[in-house]
Amino acid sequence: YVGRNGNAVEKSEMPLSGHRMDVYINDVLTMKLVCTPKDLPGLVLGRMVSEGMIYSSEEVEYLYICEHGTRARVQLVSEHCGLVNDNLSAEVMDTPSMGLLYEFDEAFLQDMPLHEATWSTPSCFLAYQGKIVYSCEDIGRHNALDKAIGYALMQDYDFHECAVFTTGRLPIDMITKVIRAGIPLVASKKTPTAEAVKLAQEYGL
Repeated sequence: YVGRNGNAVEKSEMPLSGHRMDVYINDVLTMKLVCTPKDLPGLVLGRMVSEGMIYSSEEVEYLYICEHGTRARVQLVSEHCGLVNDNLSAEVMDTPSMGLLYEFDEAFLQDMPLHEATWSTPSCFLAYQGKIVYSCEDIGRHNALDKAIGYALMQDYDFHECAVFTTGRLPIDMITKVIRAGIPLVASKKTPTAEAVKLAQEYGL
């Protein structure tokens, strides 16, 4: 890049590689994902939660991902996907402490490995019962959020005792994911849209 003084500086950055994965649910091709090849079980399960297909790990009979990570198969206990969960209440969690928000911010400042190498990945951090327990990054902010939700599901965490921090923007579809999971707190370094704020207020997020 070229600075204001006209001096050119070379900096090498690793190009980000996209990974493709087809997801079959009850033998039906349901999702085609473009992501990073890490934390794939969490991504699949988190996407199912955030799309209203499932709400608990008990609804999943098995999850199989091939050795190359290009195909995932999910068999549900029931033949039908669950109903969308939109039952978030403003009273499911006490008001979060500022300490947790500062902890999120400090975690963000420490950066994530792939972002540090490529400057191309949003990050997401998951807190459970007031402590950060998981961090992830992906090509897209939606995937990163889904990975955090999926991790909480696999650990059998009560979603009502979780909080998430994303480095990405918060449009209405990101807020919808959090509401469907039943997570009462989402924080971001970026500005939410007006529609996202309105929906968050409606559900007590």
